[in-house]
Amino acid sequence: MSGKTLAEKLEELVRGSQINEEQLDILLAGFQRLSGSGIVDTALSTGDLAPDFRLQDQQGGTHSLSEWLEHGPVILQFFRGDWCPYCQTQLKALTAEQAGIYALGARLLCISPETAGKHQEMTRKLGLELTLLSDPGGVVANTYGIAYDLNAAESGLYSELGIELTERPDSRQEFLPIPASYIVLPGGRIGYCFIEPDFRRRSEPAELLTELSRLSAGSQS
Repeated sequence: MSGKTLAEKLEELVRGSQINEEQLDILLAGFQRLSGSGIVDTALSTGDLAPDFRLQDQQGGTHSLSEWLEHGPVILQFFRGDWCPYCQTQLKALTAEQAGIYALGARLLCISPETAGKHQEMTRKLGLELTLLSDPGGVVANTYGIAYDLNAAESGLYSELGIELTERPDSRQEFLPIPASYIVLPGGRIGYCFIEPDFRRRSEPAELLTELSRLSAGSQS
């Protein structure tokens, strides 16, 4: 097993990226646009109540947040899509830490706008042992305040890279969720969150375990 942190693995992806300078400029401008938009400040955060939802997993089963919260804390990991190598790397790292998450009495639900069929294909291809939930149109991501519309340059970039993004059903506007990690406590209160406009940066699985331990200790004190 690799001893590298998730951040180190993601940095390797950054260094090995094949995108050209013009494409990189569009991505960096997008990070700046999101950082200046206030979306991180308005997204749901620690102390807020997490909206309930019911979504389909890659096997066709349905899951609601409230039902899982009856058994303990839930980690929600929003990710951009099956096509994203940074998401793939994060999901593999979470798979490796899932036993530790279970040992702390928590469960992990991963959410993207992709279809259940695409989630099933990625699970099989990467050997993931995760529950991947399909959020059509980004409805749930939007209620958490982390969905954003792409501008023309960003849409053009993803099209140029051969990536077919999903659209909002009402406006037909291409969108993405900001990769975000939440720990939701029984009762529905958010105990921890990590939201970063730069999709190349993600919460460390080790940090999630540390926060779970802290929150569990606090609930018992």
